[in-house]
Amino acid sequence: MELNGLLAIWTDIDKDFIPAFREWHSKEHMALRIATPGWYVGHRYQGMHGAPGFLIAYETSDAGDLAGKGYHGSLNQPDARTREALSHYRNSIRTIYRLVQGAGPALPTDAPYYLTLRFDMTAGGGAALQTLVDKHLPDIVTVPGVLRSRLYEIDDAISNIVTEERKLYSAGPGKQPFLLTYELARPDVCESREWKEASVRYQSNERRVDHQDLFALEFTIYAPGKEKAR
Repeated sequence: MELNGLLAIWTDIDKDFIPAFREWHSKEHMALRIATPGWYVGHRYQGMHGAPGFLIAYETSDAGDLAGKGYHGSLNQPDARTREALSHYRNSIRTIYRLVQGAGPALPTDAPYYLTLRFDMTAGGGAALQTLVDKHLPDIVTVPGVLRSRLYEIDDAISNIVTEERKLYSAGPGKQPFLLTYELARPDVCESREWKEASVRYQSNERRVDHQDLFALEFTIYAPGKEKAR
C-alpha cells in the first residue's frame, strides 16, 4: 500500500529541554497522533551536519487525513504538557504534502538515514519536474545505499489551516512547494561517486534547492496492525 500523505516538521528544540521533549514526544505525543484514523507511521529523526535539530514525519493514507476532524480537534485542544513542550520549539517549519511519485521497493525495516531536499521550480519548469519523475527517481535508487526515494508536492490548503497548536510554536509551511526524500542505508551515501553522478545527471536550472538536510532515525511508531503498510 502506497501512503500518499506526509506531514513534515523541521524544528530545533531548546537544548536544555531536549531530554524532556524526547520523553513526552515518544511516550505521549506520537502515540496520540498515530491513533488518528488514516495515520500509519510516525518517525522522529535527529539532524546531522548542520540540519535542523529534529525532523518529525508522519505518513498517512492521503493528505486529506491530515485535515480530518479528529486530528484538528486534538490540535485545537492541547493539554498542559503539550503547551509546555511546544513552547520550546524553535525555527519550525510544518508542511503537509501529497505524494507525486515514488521509486524503490517496500522496505523490510525503517531506513536509518533520511535526506530531505526542499525546492521550488521557476516558471516553465514543468518539463524539469517531469524529468525528476520519469528519470531521476528510478535512476537514484540504483545507487548503492539508496533504499527508496519519493517526490512530494505541498498541499497549500491543508498546510495553511491555523490551529491552536500551530499558534503555540509559530509553525507555518515552508516556501518551497516540492520535497524530495531519500531513504539511505548509510550516512555517507551522498559522498559516493555513484551518488554524485546520478545527482547531476538530471539537474536543471529550473530547480532551485533551498534546503538539503540529512537526518538519522531516532524513533518510529506504527499504528497497531499497520506495520506492513509501507
